[in-house]
Amino acid sequence: MATKVIQAVAGAGKTFYITHKLGKNQRSLYITYTNGNVRNLRNELRETDKDCGMYMVRTFSKFVIDWFIRPFYPLLVPNCGTFKGFTTVEPVNNSRLPNYVKKSDRRHYVDKNNNLYLSRLSELVLNQGKDFFTKAFQRIGKYVDVIFIDEYQDFTGKDFDLIKKMLKQKFFDVVLAGDVFQAGVVNSQSKGRGLKKISTYKLGQEIKSFLDKILEVPKNTEIDTTSLLKSQRISIECASFVHKYLKIPIESVGKTKGKVFYINDLERLKQLDFEEIDTILVYDRRTCHSIQNKRYTSWTYSKGDTYDNVLLVLTNTSSFIANKDITEDELNSYLKKMSTVTRNRLYVALTRSQGNLYVVNSEAWKELNKVKNNI
Repeated sequence: MATKVIQAVAGAGKTFYITHKLGKNQRSLYITYTNGNVRNLRNELRETDKDCGMYMVRTFSKFVIDWFIRPFYPLLVPNCGTFKGFTTVEPVNNSRLPNYVKKSDRRHYVDKNNNLYLSRLSELVLNQGKDFFTKAFQRIGKYVDVIFIDEYQDFTGKDFDLIKKMLKQKFFDVVLAGDVFQAGVVNSQSKGRGLKKISTYKLGQEIKSFLDKILEVPKNTEIDTTSLLKSQRISIECASFVHKYLKIPIESVGKTKGKVFYINDLERLKQLDFEEIDTILVYDRRTCHSIQNKRYTSWTYSKGDTYDNVLLVLTNTSSFIANKDITEDELNSYLKKMSTVTRNRLYVALTRSQGNLYVVNSEAWKELNKVKNNI
């Protein structure tokens, strides 16, 4: 069956695209990582002309439970006995610790109250043999023509391995939609050592060849890097800024006219009209909250959000992007030192504003906190 991978930049309208433009007249199953994304997908699907009997929307955990665990539970190896439900409690994953339970023991997957560990569902499924997967995939194919996996870059560990296994079956189509450059910002519950992740992407790599290698996709897989290259959210100036400083390919459709402002010193920061700032994005909770009565959100938790005017507080290692006079050699040096996950979190933060974006040097923000001006 056909496999397709869609590379969608931040704010490109990915959810709209996979619900409105794809899957017409097909029995579709939409899978995503969070309950919030489930709601977003359902809301978009209600706006289409698709018959509600032609689609289902599930979190990945619910998908694994409904299609791999419950129908085949008595046949699973190891036999996990009767289970009451599921738990989000994280079991001991370090085999060197005394409470670690070996994978051959049912207690590796089931707690003392007979609840299955959600973070080990995919691991349990992957323990099964070839016949199991043939039956499971065949059963899915009886009810589903195509599976859409939204935000595929958020899946790691055994969850990611199970997705890769789905790409190789022949009973239904699979479409992966997501953004390589948002990998590692939020990850699925599944744990695993030595497993390849989308977040291993390095700047300069050709995206198609990288995804082909990391996903181990079939030869006839279509990898689409152009349909969702333009962001509906950010302005042309903001897209150019992101492309220049992070070397991430992103464009804008030009719906908004927001500007990017560089703030490198305390005096300029004090001159800002903070009434116009909708949200202040900080790396984490340890960043000083100098301005009162404002909404603060971390770079990580801003993923998926859209704000009007955003003030982005940079860290010591990312403040170079507030320097509009930086040379190309200096820029490349800074980017080389920055971790992939930090770069991806910064990219997420930089692409939240549909209005103006104010990037603030970390030292200027610290100085503002010291003087404690009531702005």
